[in-house]
Amino acid sequence: LEFSVNRFGSVFTINNADEISNKYLNEAPSLVITERNVDMHDSDSELIIIVDKGSNTVKLTEDQYTVSEPVQLEDKSGYEYTYTIHPEVFDQDLDYSVSIQSVDKAGNKNVSTMRGAEINFSLDTHKPEFKCDDLVDKAEFRQSEREFRINVNEKIKRITVKTSDGKILLDEESDNGENSYVFVMPASNSSRNVIVELTDLAGNKTVKTYKNLLITENVALYMLHKTWFKAVGASVIALLGALGSFIFIRKRKKNR
Repeated sequence: LEFSVNRFGSVFTINNADEISNKYLNEAPSLVITERNVDMHDSDSELIIIVDKGSNTVKLTEDQYTVSEPVQLEDKSGYEYTYTIHPEVFDQDLDYSVSIQSVDKAGNKNVSTMRGAEINFSLDTHKPEFKCDDLVDKAEFRQSEREFRINVNEKIKRITVKTSDGKILLDEESDNGENSYVFVMPASNSSRNVIVELTDLAGNKTVKTYKNLLITENVALYMLHKTWFKAVGASVIALLGALGSFIFIRKRKKNR
C-alpha cells in the first residue's frame, strides 16, 4: 500500500533572488522559480501565474512563461517544477510582483507569495534627468561664489559635481527620496567646465558637462567673458582695421 501525507503543500524558491527580489533593475529579468512538493500537480486544476504591474493585475498566458515537467527528487521525497517567466512580460518601467498558484494532488492550494517566494522588484530602464536653471554653457556671474540647486526627477543613488580641474563641489549618496541638491562654486580667475554625474537606484547613469562657466569678482575678466562684449570688441577691431586701411589708401593717393 503506497500513499503520501501532504499537509503543507509546496515550497517555492526564487533561483536568482539575490539579483532580483526587492531590487531596482535597469533591464527586464528572466525570472526563474522552483516549486517542490510531495505530490505532483492536480491535472484537473488550473495553474495560474499573476503579475502585478503597477496598479494593474495581469494573468499570464502560456506563451509568456514555461514550466517544466515534474522531476522526481533524488531522495524520492517529492517532485520539482521549474518556472521561467520571460523578460517580455516586464515591458514597462513599473513596480512588479509575481505570484504562482498551483493545486497538488492532495488538494493543497499553493501560493508562492505565502510559501517562501515573495517576489517584488522595480524596473527602471531610463537615465535620470535633472534641471538646474542657472547651470548653462558660457554662463558668467560677478560674485565671490555662486550657489546652484539641482532638481532631480527620481530617487538617486549618487550625485557628483566636479570641475574640469578636479575640484569636487558635491559628492553625495542618497536613496531617501531627496530630489533637490545644492552645491557652491567659488570664484576663479578663469572659466571652468562643470561635470554633473547622476546614478539612479537601478544603476542608470547620466553625465553632462557644462562648458566655460565663469564666477569672478574681477570686472574686466567678467566683461571679457561676456559674449556680447566679445562681439562688440570684435566689431570695433574690425571697424578700426577698415578705418586704418581707408586712411592709408587716401594718404597714398595724396602723395601721388
